[in-house]
Amino acid sequence: MTLDVIVKTYQRPWLLEICLGSIRHYWGSHVRVVVADDGTVPELWALTRERLGPLADAWIHAGAGETRWPLCRAGRFHEAQHTCGWTWNAAVAACRTDTIFLIEDDSRVCRAFDQNGGVRLLAEHPDLLCLIGMRVRCNMETGGEVVSVAGGSDEFYLRRHQVWPWSFDGVIYRRAAHAALGSWPDGVNTG
Repeated sequence: MTLDVIVKTYQRPWLLEICLGSIRHYWGSHVRVVVADDGTVPELWALTRERLGPLADAWIHAGAGETRWPLCRAGRFHEAQHTCGWTWNAAVAACRTDTIFLIEDDSRVCRAFDQNGGVRLLAEHPDLLCLIGMRVRCNMETGGEVVSVAGGSDEFYLRRHQVWPWSFDGVIYRRAAHAALGSWPDGVNTG
């Protein structure tokens, strides 16, 4: 196992199922998958875990769904308690490897890619914050370069900025980078 996968989700079990299915399709049991939920309504969360349980190795739920979701449905987003920071920190703590692949529930892995190559690129470039592994996202970013892994067809976007990229779709990063930047505050909204 070269990396752990964190899947960020909230209120979208139908998308989560597609995302998790794609991860298991391309990587099987070779990666540890941590589902990090930002506070889905408890009843929906329970059904989601029951149905999709075998697709993930760890399930983290921020709670606050029974109070947060009614406020959001009423358009009172500013009153809803943000739980993203807590969820993010708990998901990173649940990982067991030094390298993490982060993906949102509305994305999916559409082909196998060279995990070891991504891990190796991070090791060879200690100045990098992360690699963004989705070519579409690479085209939308600025301030970096795209490199190919030696001997392979995979390309990664090298992100040297000392802030998290605006998109969390398909990001490969070191656990040490999370520690160096510091934990997210509990009440922050990252999405």
